[in-house]
Amino acid sequence: MIDPIHGRGADHALLSRIATLVLCLGVMLSFTSGVRAQSQESCEENCPGVPFTTQTITYSPLPSCSFTITVKKRFCVSWELVIQSITRTGSCGGLSPAEIVNLVTSDIVMNNMMNFPPAGGYTYGGWVWRIVRPSCWKFSGLSVVPCDSSNCCISYINVEKRIECPPGHWEAASERQVLQVLPCAPNVTSGPMLGCMESCGPITPWLKAKMK
Repeated sequence: MIDPIHGRGADHALLSRIATLVLCLGVMLSFTSGVRAQSQESCEENCPGVPFTTQTITYSPLPSCSFTITVKKRFCVSWELVIQSITRTGSCGGLSPAEIVNLVTSDIVMNNMMNFPPAGGYTYGGWVWRIVRPSCWKFSGLSVVPCDSSNCCISYINVEKRIECPPGHWEAASERQVLQVLPCAPNVTSGPMLGCMESCGPITPWLKAKMK
């Protein structure tokens, strides 16, 4: 499902899978631009009366490791996905909270596990996916949980499907990032922010590398 670039130690196979994600669902990608800017944009779009639907996603990047992710989603101004929590099971290679969140977010979005358009039979069109995750995460037992859900990082991904694209293929044309607040208080020695790590990396970093 995911292919490697780098890794180390006994869990080399999983650690290697973090940086390059080869999509197995027929996803065709082209990356044109990436912008990272700081903003006070609200973590959730202002859509009174438009409720979220909760979804639980479980997948295994390796037979020895699986993740269960709780998300909520809806259509507001754009197709909106919010990553809420992650639970790991098995031997997951000693990954940090930030590595887990980045890996899981990329896998969910670029394999369209949330079934946003063009899933559902669309033959052509363009859509904006608004992907939201808290900025800072830490371990809590086997779970990876937000340190402060009021601070978030947001990625807008422009998705296109041309009429000549084969079934199941689409293009991620661009990604724009918006950050609310950084950093995550890395030097604290006690309190609720202890162990918190920023996880606001781009969802499509390997495509940036291809463009160099």
